[in-house]
Amino acid sequence: MDLKQFVKPTIGKIVLTFICFLVSYVVSMHLYLFDVGVPLKYYEISIGFPGLAQGEQPLYHYDSLFIDIIIWYVLSCIVVFFISKGNKGRLPSNKEK
Repeated sequence: MDLKQFVKPTIGKIVLTFICFLVSYVVSMHLYLFDVGVPLKYYEISIGFPGLAQGEQPLYHYDSLFIDIIIWYVLSCIVVFFISKGNKGRLPSNKEK
């Protein structure tokens, strides 16, 4: 398998990326009360201190979000590669029929 085929988008890779991204979102919501994103935080809510200006706006880090999605896609490519590599020896071929 060459690099072009390894990173080529497929339905399985995209679905796995989306599932990993959602799981990381849920996990980060439970681990960090005011930050979202695993492995990179792409959304922050600062609550401020009493007596300071309230209602601060949340901070979006779009560069971290983009890198986060790339990381999950590469991990999905690795998982799909190992699954397909392991299944090659188990699936019957047309020559055996």
